[in-house]
Amino acid sequence: NNVVLTYDSEMEGPQGSAYSDGVFHIRIQIPD
Repeated sequence: NNVVLTYDSEMEGPQGSAYSDGVFHIRIQIPD
């Protein structure tokens, strides 16, 4: 299975942006 890393939907910008805590939030999706 390929592991796909996608930025949280609330992140903005072409490469995502950090939340107020300064941490990039990344969601890990593992397809069946």
